[in-house]
Amino acid sequence: MYDVKQIRNTVILGHGNSGKTTLAEALLFTAGAINRLGKVDDGTTSMDYEEEEIKRKISISTACNHFIAYKNKTYTLDPEMLFVSVRDTIEEFYQERGRFPKDNKEA
Repeated sequence: MYDVKQIRNTVILGHGNSGKTTLAEALLFTAGAINRLGKVDDGTTSMDYEEEEIKRKISISTACNHFIAYKNKTYTLDPEMLFVSVRDTIEEFYQERGRFPKDNKEA
């Protein structure tokens, strides 16, 4: 069990095809959370696992994973950014944390 001070929540933001999934994959691999470094072009990433994502070589939905490094547990969101606004991504971040903005003014 981790103390709240040891939990980190991160979102990787960037435009389409900027390497968000590749970065998430590298973080997970380097931290030892996955045992092989997948590639988007090969369809072998742990973050893009749906059939359509593999076929199109893009993230269609937001993926979440975690890794442990430096005694901290870090949750990482890899959002699709093709048609998603930053506001939608922030709302997804709150949903993953289990905390919802009351009237969306906090987001």
